[in-house]
This record gives sequence, C-alpha cells and structure tokens, in this order.
Amino acid sequence: MKELLNRIHNENFKWNDFFLIPSLLSLVIVLLGQMLGYRIGRGLQSVIGITPITDHLMLYFSFIGIWIVLFLYLRFTKTNTPILKALTSGPENNTPAMLGIGLLLGFLMNGFGILCAWLHKDIYLSFDSFHIGYLLLFLITIFIQSSAEELIDRGFLYQRIRRGYRGHWFAILLNSFVFMSLHLANPGTTKLALFNIFVVGVFYGTCVRYLDSIWICMGIHTAWNFTQNIIFGLPNSGIVTAYSIFRLDAANARDSLFYSNSFGIEGTIITTLIHVIGIIAIVWWGEKNKRTSYNPWLDRQTAD
Repeated sequence: MKELLNRIHNENFKWNDFFLIPSLLSLVIVLLGQMLGYRIGRGLQSVIGITPITDHLMLYFSFIGIWIVLFLYLRFTKTNTPILKALTSGPENNTPAMLGIGLLLGFLMNGFGILCAWLHKDIYLSFDSFHIGYLLLFLITIFIQSSAEELIDRGFLYQRIRRGYRGHWFAILLNSFVFMSLHLANPGTTKLALFNIFVVGVFYGTCVRYLDSIWICMGIHTAWNFTQNIIFGLPNSGIVTAYSIFRLDAANARDSLFYSNSFGIEGTIITTLIHVIGIIAIVWWGEKNKRTSYNPWLDRQTAD
C-alpha cells in the first residue's frame, strides 16, 4: 500500500492534500459564494426593480459571490496563495487573445450542435427581439457565472490536487467529477446530460493542461452558455432565460441525437462527440509538441 501511495503522491504531499479535503473545500466555497451572491443580487434588484429579465440577470450575476469568497480564501490562506498566480499572470497563455479565442471556439462548438438540431428539424426557431443593452448585460453576467465555475474547478481544485499528486490526469478527472456534481440539481437533468458535463470538465481540464490557460476555458464556457441561452433561446443546463434574440418553439421540439427536450443540446450525443473530439485533438497536439504547463507550486514552469 505504501509503495502504491508513493507512486500516486508526490514529495510535497501533506495530509490536507488528500483529495476529499480540497473537493469538500471547493463545495463549501461554492455554497458560501452563492449565499453571498444571492444577497448581493437581491440588493441590486431592490434598486433596479424585479422583473423576469432582472431575475435571470441576477441568477448569473450571483456567481460573483464565488469570485469574492474564493479570492479572499486564496489571498488569506498562505498555503493556497500560489494558486492566485495560476489564475492570473503565471501561465504564459493567460492572455486577452486566448480569452478571445475561447469565446470564438465556444460560439462555434455550441453553434454547430444547434445547427445539427435545426437541420435535423428537431427544433424550430423564430426571431424574437434584439436589444443591445440586454445582450451586453447578459454577456457580462454569464462571463461571471461561467468563469466562477472555471475558477473553482479548473483553478482552485485542479491546482490543489496537483500540489500533492503526480501527473495531471487525476486532477483533471477529479475536478470534472466535482463539476458534474454541481449540476445534479439542475432541472431536466438526465444520465447522459451528467455524463456530458463530466466530459466537458475533462475538455476544459485538457485546455488548462496543454494550452496552459484557464482564460481560454473561461471564454469557451461563456460563449457556449451565451450562444445557446441568449442568442438562440435554448436551455442552459436546463434553464431557459427570459430574454433571447431567437425563441424556441418548445411545443414542436423533439428528442433526438441532437436535441433533448429536458436538457437542450447539452443532453445529447452531439455534445458528447464535440467535446470528445476536442479532448483527443488537444491531447494529440499537446503530446506531439511536448507541451508543459505552469505549476504554481514551483518557482518555474515545468511539466509533471
């Protein structure tokens, strides 16, 4: 047993690196952050007014509480402070350009899935309205929501696991499982939808590992949610927003390989394929080019 643990743990392993501890810590940070974010959101709504649209804006904006709690925790717990650099200037590809590439990729990936469902006549879309102010507000708040999930899973949890364990794959798989568990209570959740969320987590983890950038994950995640929810009016993790450019004819939508009435395209095999192909492509390219990634627990960039 000791020999096995020595092969799994690295020389920096301490008792509080045991994977259940950072996993539970990430869940506590999410819970506290959501409580704080809910209070902040309700306070803002008391000023701007309560409407269906502000309800959905605050649903996304409330994730600012996770940002606040996480950064305070990292700033004031000395052993975790190195993670801050992994989220900002440490990795060579944490750049505005990579964030922009991520936004483009997220739009293309989600748009391709929606196109397949539309061509297969599983969904019917009609123009609803175009409001530049709402679009910008939803883009900002969806960025806050999507990035909060990335900061917790591909930021804090991924890097904490790397501190005490060898290699990257255990950290990638574990944070993907926690990412999936955070969506268990979403409306319309199915077994395939949960599996897809796990696969999406692995995809984002490989982006951090081989592209050395959590910012690209923030971009992809934001654009994916924004495209399906705000541009095309489809469910985002089972939730339909009060505003979108296009509106889904829900009465005539049908379940197929490309669309799920209960969970949108995220509950279908097309989402699985899009992200599995993405994982294979990134891993192949990364291994071929011997890509390394930033390690906040060392003074230099290195590969495990």
